[in-house]
Amino acid sequence: MSEKRLEGQVAVVTGASRGIGRACAEELARCGAAVVVNYNQSPKPAEQLAKQINDGGGRAITFQAHVGNADEAKALIDKTIETYGQIDILVNNAGVNRDRTLKRLSVAE
Repeated sequence: MSEKRLEGQVAVVTGASRGIGRACAEELARCGAAVVVNYNQSPKPAEQLAKQINDGGGRAITFQAHVGNADEAKALIDKTIETYGQIDILVNNAGVNRDRTLKRLSVAE
């Protein structure tokens, strides 16, 4: 693990089981953050990533949630707070692009 400049911080990474989300989760863990590895459909890659982080001396849990569903997104946040007591970093990697500003998007969008 590299320099622990994020030691004591907690990161939630949505869509973290593969691709860019996975790379973000790995780097955050290398920097010392505890990581919540969010996935929607495929638990195995998420669980493998959390195991890799934990085996490397980091801290990680997995949590299944479709972040487009407000109740599931809230459950993700609630579980993070329950487990780690805080959230310092959010990497909002999962989602679909809508051609509007955030303040003009509905909760459903």
